[in-house]
Amino acid sequence: MPPKAAPKPAPKTEGSEKKSTHTYEVNHEKLEKLKKAAEMVRTGGKGTPRRKFKAIRKTSTADDVKVQQALRKFNLNKIPDVSEVNFILENGNAMSFDRPAVQAGGGTFVIAGKYTEKSAAELANPIENVDLQKLKEMYEQLQKQGALPTDSNIPDVDTFETVN
Repeated sequence: MPPKAAPKPAPKTEGSEKKSTHTYEVNHEKLEKLKKAAEMVRTGGKGTPRRKFKAIRKTSTADDVKVQQALRKFNLNKIPDVSEVNFILENGNAMSFDRPAVQAGGGTFVIAGKYTEKSAAELANPIENVDLQKLKEMYEQLQKQGALPTDSNIPDVDTFETVN
């Protein structure tokens, strides 16, 4: 059987052509931005599939390891059973660490853990049970007895090693 011939196109007449009524303008700045964005999400070379976003891996454990290696240089020893550490800041607030990991050695202290910010007045609340009037009376008695240091019996210190 001989192959079928393709049908012949209909002859074109003057009104049969469809004319586009829309005109498109290309914003070249936006086109360049789109091309750059497409290049950024491509994982390989030309012709490889694109991803919607590039996966970002968290390296918090790597940071912890680097910090621990830096702290080893200070020859720090762990101090066990520390229940609370408070830092009073210049603005009147305090950083309160509950059950922190404390390391010390050679005049260097490292406090690690989660903290909460409190006002310095909140830290003084455990002392509420103490009678302030009684403390004032005890202070006055110690002053009368001369047991408290005064300016006259405190030695002058030029450095930490020598006392004048």
